[in-house]
Amino acid sequence: MKQLFILLFLGTAFILQAEIKICAHCGKGSRYMRYSAENRHFCSDKCARAKFSCSNCGIIPKGRYMIVMGMNGVNKRFCSRCSKLEKCFSCFFPSAGGKHFSDGRFQCLQCSRTSLNSVQMQTLLRQLRNTLSAVYGYDARHRITLRLVNRNTLQKIAGAPNLMGCMKTQVTTKERFDGFSKQVKKEWQCVLYILDSLPRTAAAKVMVHELTHDYLYHHAGAGKNPRITEGICEAVSGSWLYQNGYKGYFDAMQKNPDPVYGAGFRLIFPQLKRYGLQGVLERYRSYFTPF
Repeated sequence: MKQLFILLFLGTAFILQAEIKICAHCGKGSRYMRYSAENRHFCSDKCARAKFSCSNCGIIPKGRYMIVMGMNGVNKRFCSRCSKLEKCFSCFFPSAGGKHFSDGRFQCLQCSRTSLNSVQMQTLLRQLRNTLSAVYGYDARHRITLRLVNRNTLQKIAGAPNLMGCMKTQVTTKERFDGFSKQVKKEWQCVLYILDSLPRTAAAKVMVHELTHDYLYHHAGAGKNPRITEGICEAVSGSWLYQNGYKGYFDAMQKNPDPVYGAGFRLIFPQLKRYGLQGVLERYRSYFTPF
């Protein structure tokens, strides 16, 4: 009788131990496990909610889901229902609530709380011009007019969709005769157009890019190869983001599949890090047409 009791006890312990499964994420054992969303390994309910739940509604998707990389380089998971919501033009994530603009843009609540007004944009532009002047020798004194526009106006000015900003530069030449000598003076009229209601980091990213265009206009000329020109501007913008702790934005630029902006950044950034901006301009001097 005693031996039978021992056998029953050992058998019960063996069965209970066999039911314990190990979570592939936290390494803790439990009898209450579920398969992960990928159906490859066991996952505790706590880890499943932390790693696989929808970023919007918090429900763990049972069927298909979508992974979206935002402008800040962070990947978020959305269920099939939430992935069909409107996407914020600032962060690229779908959201259930937010603000609609007259030009068709949608902005989530989080981005709308951090969006900059006209005065804040002007302050940010002055700060960035001073920073770029100290690091790369940009001219922080010549006049640059900042105008905040909507998407439709920016598309008409830039002639391309899905942009957040553009720099338009007009050069006028004035001739003046001083006796028998002729003096030629060039005047630059630079206007920076940026989408209104951008958050600070997104606005700074665009401003650094466009201020580099302004620098190229003054010191190199008009670019003949868009991949080189945009690559230099993207490289300077990415360098500023990385140095100021915005590594997510920098990683997103590295993964950009665009054949002009993304490929240009991956081409120029290692050279900018090695040779500096002046060294890059010397290497690609023949790719620019002087005015």
